[in-house]
Amino acid sequence: MKRLGKILAIIILAVILLLPVVITFIIGWRPFIGPKTRELTNRTFERTPERLARGTYLVEAQTGCMVCHSPHDWTQHEAVILPGMKGAGQDMGFIKDLPGRVIAPNLTPDPETGAGNWSDDMLARAIREGIGHDGRALFPLMPYEHYRHLPTDARSFP
Repeated sequence: MKRLGKILAIIILAVILLLPVVITFIIGWRPFIGPKTRELTNRTFERTPERLARGTYLVEAQTGCMVCHSPHDWTQHEAVILPGMKGAGQDMGFIKDLPGRVIAPNLTPDPETGAGNWSDDMLARAIREGIGHDGRALFPLMPYEHYRHLPTDARSFP
């Protein structure tokens, strides 16, 4: 009986010591301690035709933003975006095994239902850091870890 107690104590101690390592490498500590966030600034981005063209190119040709942020007709072969709904947001329930209900938000400039009232820094923080305009962590389905490395200068991107 004494030997069984020692074995159990060693197993419990091993689990206690390994648990932080497993959490660190598997899911990380952000679900427990909250998102790593920075305060919003009054930073703005110059609005030029070059920046608009670059943004359109990134959104439509490179990053695939509209795949998630626009409702599609999934019954059609190419799953076209519903007319007049580009950027209007979408329930991501079409993805099998997605935990809970995830909704890609409306990115249109509509001030009531879209991103029309978001500041430039709110948008940049959401895209690059995964923190929503209201300070909550965004679901990691959005690859903001990759987007944070996009150059900010329109001339430095093809």
